[in-house]
Amino acid sequence: MINKIRTILAFLAISFVGVAGANDAVKDSWFTGIAYYDKSTDSSNNEDFWNYGVDASLTFPAPNTEKIGVTLDGFRQKSQTDSNLDKNDTTFSSIGAGLFARDSSFGGVGVHLSRSKTDFDATIKLNPPIKISDNQYTTHEELQAEYYFTDVTVGAYYRHDDSDNSSSFSTRELGGIWYPTDHLRLSAGISRVDLGRDKSTDYSTQLVWQPEFANLRVNLAYLVAPEIPL
Repeated sequence: MINKIRTILAFLAISFVGVAGANDAVKDSWFTGIAYYDKSTDSSNNEDFWNYGVDASLTFPAPNTEKIGVTLDGFRQKSQTDSNLDKNDTTFSSIGAGLFARDSSFGGVGVHLSRSKTDFDATIKLNPPIKISDNQYTTHEELQAEYYFTDVTVGAYYRHDDSDNSSSFSTRELGGIWYPTDHLRLSAGISRVDLGRDKSTDYSTQLVWQPEFANLRVNLAYLVAPEIPL
């Protein structure tokens, strides 16, 4: 039998822009907010999936400087699956802060720390039903460096995640961004994920069109990121 899957996706990204591009120094403050919702139905398994959430970040310059900036960010996401056998609810929430230095003629470096919480609730549809609940806290540490050419940015990225249940993993990325026009961005990269015994290498490309309307920026992105296990 062929699985019939219906998907509804809604995505909105709005930025109040205080800088004109990736190579600018830190001059003004800007806010970015993203809200998203998607729903999928697998008719063969009679399974529904919901996913929705909000992301927000605020970036502003440190006092008396145009080369050092501060970022405050957070997100909340809720996912739910419902089938004949069980129902699962997962809620992710995070809050973080970062500090970065940028010189528009050279490049930039940055560090970001965040703390996240995952709440999991499951119901197995037996008679009587069985309910399972759990939560997990994770600390995230990130380092990033970029070098600017005329229309190309080359960057390296490292992230380490450490959970309270003693599990941890790290991610290393190397990539580049090209701006063929002021409103078009093409990026490509390779990332290495280390989960201890399990390791994977991912390759990704992304094309983003960023038209500006009345000092608002709308992002329309197409992303291809196949996972290739080693």
